[in-house]
Amino acid sequence: MPAQEKTEKPTPRRRREARKKGQVAKSQELNNVSIILAGTLFFLLLGTAFFNGLSKIMQSVFSGLYYIELSPQNFFSYFTHGIGVIFVLLLPLIGVLLVAGILINIGQTGLLFTFDSITPKFDRVNPIKGAQRLFSKRGAMEVAKALFKVGGVSYLIFSSIRTNVNVFSNYTYMDLNQILASFSKILFSTLFKIIGFLLIIALLDYTFQRREFEKSIMMTKQEVKDEYKQTEGDPQVKSRIRSMQRQMARQRMMQEVPKAKVVITNPIHVAVALRYDDGMRAPKVVAKGTRLIAEKIKEIAREHNIPIVENPPLARELYEKVELGEEIPRELYRAVAEVLAYIYRLETLKARI
Repeated sequence: MPAQEKTEKPTPRRRREARKKGQVAKSQELNNVSIILAGTLFFLLLGTAFFNGLSKIMQSVFSGLYYIELSPQNFFSYFTHGIGVIFVLLLPLIGVLLVAGILINIGQTGLLFTFDSITPKFDRVNPIKGAQRLFSKRGAMEVAKALFKVGGVSYLIFSSIRTNVNVFSNYTYMDLNQILASFSKILFSTLFKIIGFLLIIALLDYTFQRREFEKSIMMTKQEVKDEYKQTEGDPQVKSRIRSMQRQMARQRMMQEVPKAKVVITNPIHVAVALRYDDGMRAPKVVAKGTRLIAEKIKEIAREHNIPIVENPPLARELYEKVELGEEIPRELYRAVAEVLAYIYRLETLKARI
């Protein structure tokens, strides 16, 4: 049997299952450009403090080289101290990059915790599968994207150098602070152009990834039917269950007919059985039905000598307005009372005879 085409939109359940497996629309390009932007902004705003701290560390190291005596005993102490100082200096930068990475991931996928995407799978190390991915549509897209990025970034750097070549030639007449200020301005200008270029690629990539993701989770008509059966149950089974439930409810209803005080009919199409005992606030509908069910109610009423009264308007109102087990509404008190009074007169007459 030929494979069916995936023409149906994914159901909410299909989306939930894909999300549990870590399958979401996500662009790594957006992650990369966000981290680059965060790092650039960090150095733009806090670069002076960062490099001042780095300068102090270097001054401390170089000024103390003459007094340092390295030995197997103190090497580890010097090493851990140096690592600690550098870590403290880099900690704000690491924190900014980490927050940027987390925020852009949450922005793309929301809060998502899954271990399925990092679970070892043979397909990921299978060379045949790897070659198929490399020469697939997605692989070709990645290669083209990488070449375009390299070409675009190279052009922006070359363009910046060519534009500022006269500025660079004047560095021989400037002091160090002027050179650093000028070079920083050119560097950040170039970086923001590169970031803008990469951001455009990232947004296009995200659009592509989202479209590919939607295509990957589309379903065949058979998959939709199978999922409906799993979630809602087989329609035939459900129909059979509902039929059995109706039959059981009808049986329970018929068991209440012998307890009725009177059955009011249409006379053919509708039958409503009312029960009224001493202490009850109002008569209660214990059975009702139309056509075959109405005939069955009347048949049981005859077997138990329950009076059957023909009153089409009252029968229709009781059938339409009152549910099983409910008391009749106030507006029908008078009409029902007249019927019950009639029944009591009949019973009294029979008792005298």
